[in-house]
Amino acid sequence: MSSYTLKHTAEKFLRAQCSYVSNGRLIWAAAALGLPLVADGGLNLLIGISEQEHGYVRRIVISESQPKAHHYRPAGFTHLKTALEQCAAGELVVSRLQMPTPSTEVYPFHEWLIQPADRDDIVGDLAGDYFDGIESSSHRIAVNAQDLLDILREISAIPTAFDAALEAIVEWARTAPPELIGGHESPTEDMSSTEEAVPGWGVGAGTIERLEFLCPCGRGSMIEEHDNIPGFREHDVHIACGKCNQAWRGVPGLPIRGWRVEPKPTGAGG
Repeated sequence: MSSYTLKHTAEKFLRAQCSYVSNGRLIWAAAALGLPLVADGGLNLLIGISEQEHGYVRRIVISESQPKAHHYRPAGFTHLKTALEQCAAGELVVSRLQMPTPSTEVYPFHEWLIQPADRDDIVGDLAGDYFDGIESSSHRIAVNAQDLLDILREISAIPTAFDAALEAIVEWARTAPPELIGGHESPTEDMSSTEEAVPGWGVGAGTIERLEFLCPCGRGSMIEEHDNIPGFREHDVHIACGKCNQAWRGVPGLPIRGWRVEPKPTGAGG
């Protein structure tokens, strides 16, 4: 970001304390913080901060539309605001900013959804609108497919947006790698696996295998069970979540250990 642009944002942010921040002082502060500095062919320098984080702050201090999501909020933003309020009240600021460890978490559905933004179809239009909403902090990141539908409801999207979302989710369910789909999407600590030995019924011993995954909404579970007993080999996957059981189903024709989920045909946008 240009130091000249940042100086104006700093003036807006610090307007209760001062009305003017010089370009030189802004550069000095950036150097003191150890931020990367690159010559910009004049008196200004390019300062190595995130454009998205700067945009988040600009919306708060300048724009009339406040951010509705906080994935781009700078790590020190809340600390700085609190410290300035303490200074304004004549209080001594004793706490120091403890920078959090940057998150390395990846959301496969979100990463997939922003890819078709250049496509000339309804999924491409949806992806473009979704990406713009993320960049402007107008809504949160869709961690999974159910999240996308929930976001559309939260922003009161038009019916055609739900149609596009359902088409996108079906495409995701049928084309993305199996380990990323449905309950197989980003396994977490909530996932469990058990295997119980059973004696069998006169035809030899075996095991009952039970795998539990997060359901599409992330608040219930998908249960995958295998009765590995001679003469009693039964395999099943079912949704143990009332909300998801009404709106989702298994993708037809897939093997039991390669299951995926997609919206039911009657589950549009309701």
